[in-house]
Amino acid sequence: MATTGDVLKIIADDKTNTIFQATKAKQKNDTTNTDSLIESFQDIFKEKINEVDKLIKHEEEMEIKLQAGEVQNLHDVMIAEQKAKIALDLAIAIRSFLLSAYDKLIQLR
Repeated sequence: MATTGDVLKIIADDKTNTIFQATKAKQKNDTTNTDSLIESFQDIFKEKINEVDKLIKHEEEMEIKLQAGEVQNLHDVMIAEQKAKIALDLAIAIRSFLLSAYDKLIQLR
């Protein structure tokens, strides 16, 4: 399984490339290309949000199993909890960064 650093790097690289390509397309006034890049960005963002959701659901399942006595190793539950927490914190940080970038772009207009 990928570490949080790997996930952050993948998300950052995907978003940076998509934003850079969208900016280049916009400069060329190629609306078709820009629309496809926006859709690509949306797909990437949805995929990463779904991954965070899966981690949170897995953590909740592990916690329920622990309470039911089905899990013998407390460490696995704690690791799942920390992965979900870090993924959620990362998603919130990325959302804040994107909103900040959007606000700056709006101010440029």
